[in-house]
Amino acid sequence: MIRIQPKHGPVKAGRLMSGEELNKILLMINAKVKKGIVITKQDIEEQVLRT
Repeated sequence: MIRIQPKHGPVKAGRLMSGEELNKILLMINAKVKKGIVITKQDIEEQVLRT
């Protein structure tokens, strides 16, 4: 498990995320990067909330 620090975004401070959840987020980010879409902190937070 990886602890997400509050300053890095995710809204629930210190929430533990499984590797699977993190992978989903990273895949989403990679997909957007490949398409040349700018990723905002908000995009990441929305994705975290969805998982």
